[in-house]
Amino acid sequence: MPTRNVINVSDVERFVDDFADQTDQPELKRWLSRNVRRWILKHYDQADRIVRDPATGRVAIVDTDGGLQPYDGAVPEWCAAAIERGDEVVRLRLGATLQKRVGRAVAALAAELKDERLRNLDRITFVIAEERARRRRRAIHSNLRRSRVQKGTVPVFKAATGETVVVLTERESLADEGSRMAHCVATYDRWVESGESKIFSLRDPNGLPRATIEADHRGTVWQIKGFANGPVEPRYRPALQNFIRGYRYVVEDDQDNLETDRTQLRGDPSEVEHILVDRGGLAFLHDNRFGGYRAVRDSRLDLSLRVIAANADQLPDTLVAAVFSALKPDTDEYIRARRIAQFSIYGIGVSLLYVEMPLPLLYLVRQRAFKGRRCARDAKAIYRAAEAALIRLALAAPNRLYALGPVRHGEPWESDLMECPADVLRRSRFDINPLRTARHVALRQAMNSAQRQQIAHRNQPSKAHIAVRELLDGWRGLYVL
Repeated sequence: MPTRNVINVSDVERFVDDFADQTDQPELKRWLSRNVRRWILKHYDQADRIVRDPATGRVAIVDTDGGLQPYDGAVPEWCAAAIERGDEVVRLRLGATLQKRVGRAVAALAAELKDERLRNLDRITFVIAEERARRRRRAIHSNLRRSRVQKGTVPVFKAATGETVVVLTERESLADEGSRMAHCVATYDRWVESGESKIFSLRDPNGLPRATIEADHRGTVWQIKGFANGPVEPRYRPALQNFIRGYRYVVEDDQDNLETDRTQLRGDPSEVEHILVDRGGLAFLHDNRFGGYRAVRDSRLDLSLRVIAANADQLPDTLVAAVFSALKPDTDEYIRARRIAQFSIYGIGVSLLYVEMPLPLLYLVRQRAFKGRRCARDAKAIYRAAEAALIRLALAAPNRLYALGPVRHGEPWESDLMECPADVLRRSRFDINPLRTARHVALRQAMNSAQRQQIAHRNQPSKAHIAVRELLDGWRGLYVL
């Protein structure tokens, strides 16, 4: 294999000496003269290749377009001999990019030496030093952002069940709420600053946001949103009601998101029948019978299903059968997967597939809305078929990821999909946790092995590598199987 020859070694020596003169720590001086110098000469990739111009016979530099530019300067004899042998001869670009990289690494190591968190630099390569510098910068920015978020998060109410309500007063706290709840509350900063709106956030006992409330200065609540602008989870609605009642707010919109249990949703069966038959409720259910979690997060569909479940025992058999027919899939396929993204990681193809299921029907089965009806057996059979289809997904190849829906923080085996489909898996007869873990481990091992094979050409993980790792860790709020 041809060796690499550097024509401007003296410039590298001066470059390293300049950094060494700026520090008074002997360990850091020695690390610069040894490790950094060695890395620049062997691995720094910002370089111009030097060849002999076949037309003129003079030494030339290969530019970025592949053309040849005359080389100004003396060429040492050993470099000329290396060019004749066909070995690689380069001129390193010791510019602002390299100065910034070395400067950040030196600053990070100097801070660790000062804090006595690091005592020996002999085994610290420049790549490791850069990673330490990146972690240090991320920690600094995270701490700064966290302090700003904390400053703009003021508690105003605490429920007996442990939930708290905070008012968001700063732009950073609004951005944090929008990022964690997957909605656009961050764009309300100008109205918050002018005093036209107040933004409240309901936090669970662990401090995680569960609902976002917008009120004006007159005491009117205009929006109550859960994750991704969906309905608020029922278990957090009593605390939200107590807060609104205690502050004497008037709810103008999104009142449905405060309905807490079946008793509040029970009504006149004839009115429910009128809504389903005469107002197009059955057609609406039929149009949304098959979809992913985005369809289920629709507040109108969510409320419709909860009303049906609350009043199912009072509805006539014909209407319950009509609801079942509207929600039943047209075919015997009770689960579909369509590819929404594909990643290529060092030659490994990874596909992310979006799963669609008859989630509204599965929810009504879980709520026993068809119990004692003629369609109960068929509904239960569809539920079992969907459960079996999910188990087959868990046994699929490890390079296929299936996105089912949003995940709660700290509760990876429960989802907000009105108890489907994650609870289908969680309450099934099969324990698929080991299968899911084994698939993720197999994919991670393949990714890391391929990365190690190409480490000489690519020191940092690719964007696809990072994206897949984030998907595996559930960072994007998807229930990934």
